[in-house]
Amino acid sequence: MNKRLLRFKKVITMLIVAALIFGGIPGFQALGVERAYAASGTWVDVGGVGFTSGQAENITLVFDREGTPYTMFKDGDNGGKATVLKYVSGAWQTVGPAGFSTGVIHNTSSLAFDSHNTPYAAYQDGDNESKATVMKFNGEQWEIVGSAGFSAGAAVYVTLAFSPDDTPYVAYRDHAADTKVTVKKLNGNQWETVGTAGFTTGVALEMSKLIFDANGIPYFAFKDSTNNKLTVMQFAGGSWKNVGNAAFTADSASYPALAFGPNNVPYVAFQDGFNSYKATVMKLNGSQWEVVGNVGFSTGSTYKLSLAFDPQGVPYTAFRNSVNYSMDPQGVMMKLDGNQWTMVGGKPFSAGQINETSLAFGPNGMPYVAYIDNSKSNKLTVMTLSTEHSVTYNANGAITGSVPIDNNKYQKDAAVTVLDNSGELEKEDYQFTGWNTAADGSGTSYSAADTFSMNDSDVTLYAQWQPLYVNISFESNGGTEIDNQKVNYNSSVVNPDAPEKAGYTFSGWYQDSQLLQPFDFNTNLTQNITLYAKWMSSTATLSTLTVNAGQLTPDFSVDELDYRVDVESDVTSVDFSLGKANEEQVVHVTGATGETVTDGIYTYTVTDLVYGSNLVNINVQAEDGTSNDYKLNINRIDITNAKLSEIALPSITLTPTFNPDVEVYEAMVNSSVGSTEISVKPDQTGSTVKINSVSGDSTVVQLVSGMNTIIIEVTALDGVSKKTYTLNIKRNSDSSGGSGGNGSSGGSSSGGSGAATPVTTPVVTPPTTGAQVLVNGKAENAGILTTTEVNGRKVVTLAVDATLITQKLQTEGNKAIVTIPVTGNAQGDQVIGELTGQTVKLMADKQAVLVLQTDIASYTLPAQQVNIEQLAQQLGVNSDNSLENIKLQIEISQPTAAVTQTAQSAAQQNGYTLLGSLVDFKVTATFNGKSVSVDKFNSYVSRTIALPATVDPNQITTGVVVDAEGTVRHVPTKITQVNGMYHAQINSLTNSVYAVIWHPHTFTDVAQHWAETEVNDMGSRMVIEGITDTTFEPNRGVTRAEFAAILVRGLGVKLEERVNSFQDVNGSEWYADAVNTAASYGLIDGYEDGTFRPQTQITRQEAMALIARAMSVTGMETTSSAGNVQQWSDYADAEQVASWAKEAVASSISNGLVSGRGKDTIAPNQSITRAETAVIIRRLLQQSGLI
Repeated sequence: MNKRLLRFKKVITMLIVAALIFGGIPGFQALGVERAYAASGTWVDVGGVGFTSGQAENITLVFDREGTPYTMFKDGDNGGKATVLKYVSGAWQTVGPAGFSTGVIHNTSSLAFDSHNTPYAAYQDGDNESKATVMKFNGEQWEIVGSAGFSAGAAVYVTLAFSPDDTPYVAYRDHAADTKVTVKKLNGNQWETVGTAGFTTGVALEMSKLIFDANGIPYFAFKDSTNNKLTVMQFAGGSWKNVGNAAFTADSASYPALAFGPNNVPYVAFQDGFNSYKATVMKLNGSQWEVVGNVGFSTGSTYKLSLAFDPQGVPYTAFRNSVNYSMDPQGVMMKLDGNQWTMVGGKPFSAGQINETSLAFGPNGMPYVAYIDNSKSNKLTVMTLSTEHSVTYNANGAITGSVPIDNNKYQKDAAVTVLDNSGELEKEDYQFTGWNTAADGSGTSYSAADTFSMNDSDVTLYAQWQPLYVNISFESNGGTEIDNQKVNYNSSVVNPDAPEKAGYTFSGWYQDSQLLQPFDFNTNLTQNITLYAKWMSSTATLSTLTVNAGQLTPDFSVDELDYRVDVESDVTSVDFSLGKANEEQVVHVTGATGETVTDGIYTYTVTDLVYGSNLVNINVQAEDGTSNDYKLNINRIDITNAKLSEIALPSITLTPTFNPDVEVYEAMVNSSVGSTEISVKPDQTGSTVKINSVSGDSTVVQLVSGMNTIIIEVTALDGVSKKTYTLNIKRNSDSSGGSGGNGSSGGSSSGGSGAATPVTTPVVTPPTTGAQVLVNGKAENAGILTTTEVNGRKVVTLAVDATLITQKLQTEGNKAIVTIPVTGNAQGDQVIGELTGQTVKLMADKQAVLVLQTDIASYTLPAQQVNIEQLAQQLGVNSDNSLENIKLQIEISQPTAAVTQTAQSAAQQNGYTLLGSLVDFKVTATFNGKSVSVDKFNSYVSRTIALPATVDPNQITTGVVVDAEGTVRHVPTKITQVNGMYHAQINSLTNSVYAVIWHPHTFTDVAQHWAETEVNDMGSRMVIEGITDTTFEPNRGVTRAEFAAILVRGLGVKLEERVNSFQDVNGSEWYADAVNTAASYGLIDGYEDGTFRPQTQITRQEAMALIARAMSVTGMETTSSAGNVQQWSDYADAEQVASWAKEAVASSISNGLVSGRGKDTIAPNQSITRAETAVIIRRLLQQSGLI
């Protein structure tokens, strides 16, 4: 035995004998018999003393992440197996089954929680050769973590901790590694060694718990068998290293307890063999360990120390303390106070003898200690420190009386009885209602004699006052003033008369200034309140309205709702800006787009202005629902508009009712009406009017008996465009006095009978004149010009002398050009060139071409395009000798007003602009009162439309056909210049009404694409369509149906409703008419099984086959020479071209319509893209001379 210890025992024995003899000596206090306690507080048990059912060993006390205390121990009542308890609702409860381990646990136990608050238990497993085992609680039962008994050999002092990354680590004395220390961690489902096994220099006689510092580095302390001193080690840099100097204690040290203090500094508490086995605590200072406070600070020898820090960073240590080798050692807890260690609670925390201790701090910052209570049959007891608290009372605004005084001191959980208002506290206009833990009554309320349990701090109870009255203030927010009210407590307030505010509608009272919570006047009030008026604006007028073009008429006024703006004809869009009268207004604008807001001014754009009226409606809705509609009429001046908007004749009714597009009207008046005032209003301001050749918008016209014709001629702003309205007013003759006839008959009756003399209406023969016809440019007097008027339209017919023209054709030979010019003063609304069927037959035989030429248009018709024999059969003419009785009329005319209106509506709906005049081209064969129209040709027939000088030829996009049913389609068109005048040359396979348009269109997703120009051109010409209005998806494949539709549109072919050509083309599908039309022109055919497979993507070689057929329609050369074949056969994949497609591929490539993909491939079996389709169709039309 240590000699110093023997000497110490000898001295102690002598002093005890002296004490027995002398009844005590003054020096005994110096030895610690009379102890001074510096720390305050009272020790109280947690859940009762000795609360386990049986004796406990190897105890551990920890708090989970929610602040609940747990304890783990070797359960003597369950065969020495592990049990875990937690303290909930004032009682200790089993976590999972008691004795959950498979076998007895030895030596130590360890409990820790992962980041999910799952408890893990580590122990020396008696059921697995005393090896280490870890289990976790899954909510219902405990389960093995990794494998049971995972250590190589027996494991002593098993301790468990979690790293910051939530990995469990286990340290133990490893009997498979010379009883040195080994540390393992869980990797997946396997436990792997951290560093090397058995890495300590000597045997670990004892070990502390494994802990992690703030940087996630594991530490532990152990007693080294080579010197019986303590060493602390850490795992850093891939290996275990000493922390500071090894064996840093002065002499033998036992029961090490390790913890981290402030600033991540490690502390260790231990039984100090050099200081009579008392407690000593040391900490690391740099690289050296130094004593904390005084060495051997306990009053007696210690056993199984534990160490922890409170929230303020003060170290506490708990241990079994044996004073003078007492046979009844008690549990003591000490803390560092300055530089001295003082006893916590002023006395030992146990009433009797204890064994092990385990120290931890609860969420309230108070220390808890678990220990084996020898006085309770070695069962487990947990104690904590409780301080005394007071209860004070606060008058909380009372003006008289005094608060009650409670002089008691209360421990935590002690019962407190609430006092009465014994001091008669009073507050004016209030009555006392009790006490509350918060001055504003938001805490817990108590009445006199109520009880509550004392918590961890002093309690102040505030007097609660209930007002006798409640004051209600009314804030009218700018409205008329409302008187305040005062009502009894818990009574409702009277709803006052509504306030008033100019320009606003009252919307109720609200209990918050933000006007979010409406107030219910049925509410019983218990506190003063201010009510706030909510107003909704009733102003539904604008503050400003301006336009960026033209002049607003009249000038803006908030009360004026209707405005007009006149803009020039070249203005196609107008911006207008408006200001709200207040932010609460809601404005809805129709007829404009693109709202932008700058500094409270809202700006809109009216785009695509049509000539004439463009209406915009601006609805302004006030906050209260009041609304106004402002009307903005943007009038785009049409310099070509020669229409009237009104014809007024007092007391005379025109038939039909006036319509600007109707030019001829009739009326009938009595003989008593000898004159009429007539006034008209041009549709376009500034247009000039002549009534019966007299300038002015109104005049008086004298009426004669019979028919009176009034001619109204309107000249548009351009000075060129004209429109004539005709009013035929019949004035009845005066029947009295035997008169008869009318003013235009020139006769009257004579004799006594008084009967009217019969009048014979003469047959009027239209005037005729000789006219010239050109044959190969040489004038021939071979025409007769006739002018008539039909339905108010001037009809000019030039009939070709069959005999003269036949002689000339015989002389000129084949391919003569016969031109019928009707120009200058001979112009009419309708110009007709007329030939006999025999002449047409001769011209066809000689491949002659017929040209009808007017000032506004020309029509070039190869005679072979008129199958006169077929027409004769349709007309019932069965002999060639009778062809001379057939009249073939080729016609150029201005369409009717109804057709023009249809075209203008189509333009507006489809987003393009009509330029110049519409022209109707017709060919009609007539025989014996029967007529047949020629409206379809086998190849393109050319016609031109003269462009007015006011039209920019660069703005012509393409020509269109306006079919009778109102549909519009592209026809190939190009611009030519003849004698300084521009013409639109339109090539078409049909007759109809034609026009030229401006329709620029771009797709955003082809910008910078190799086919950008071609795609946008075909889109502008309405040959191709986008996926949306702005996107084309150029690299997407094309189906067979889509390609057929694009090809038909490109050629300008009219869609025809036909019997389905293919069994898989349903007539209801969008592509049915296009596919059937293409089939009728021989552009497509199907497969052998009778199908077309419209939804299958078309390959490049299939597309080239269709293009080759289209070349025949456009007049291009389709045959391929040997050189052409050689040209395409040089491609690397030429052999992939199908035999049926070789000629078409050769023709397409040699004519420059199709190029390879890359330099050396045709890619015949790959799908053609949308971009490639646009390019090929455009090249076809260009190289055919059609665009």
